[in-house]
Amino acid sequence: MTQALAARRPAGLAGVVLVAPAPAAPVGSLEQLQQLTMHACDDEQSVQQSIDHMLTHQSLRAELRKQIVDDSLRAGSDARLAWPRYGLAQDVSEGLSNVTIPVLVLAGDHDRVEPPAVLAEHLLPSSLTPQ
Repeated sequence: MTQALAARRPAGLAGVVLVAPAPAAPVGSLEQLQQLTMHACDDEQSVQQSIDHMLTHQSLRAELRKQIVDDSLRAGSDARLAWPRYGLAQDVSEGLSNVTIPVLVLAGDHDRVEPPAVLAEHLLPSSLTPQ
């Protein structure tokens, strides 16, 4: 995780960019989010729903949708379930207050999973506001 790396202050690291990051500690109903993401790639229908409700804000070309479905279904169950079972549940926030380098957080207005308001509340120090 980039945030944890920045907190360790490695020599030469001048700044980091976080693109659509997840907060360092679980936010909201962990069990509900785990159930949703655990079944996001069960079959073609669940992948299609994930595309529409989590991955995109606008329509995708048919061939791109098919590629996402195919790639999503190709992954083994261990890989598909690692994030919802383990990644979502971990609190890796300890020590993040040690980050002293510039951090640029990029978040999309249409992000349904981690919208800018969630990141502002759970990722940025309380003394900063998003721009």
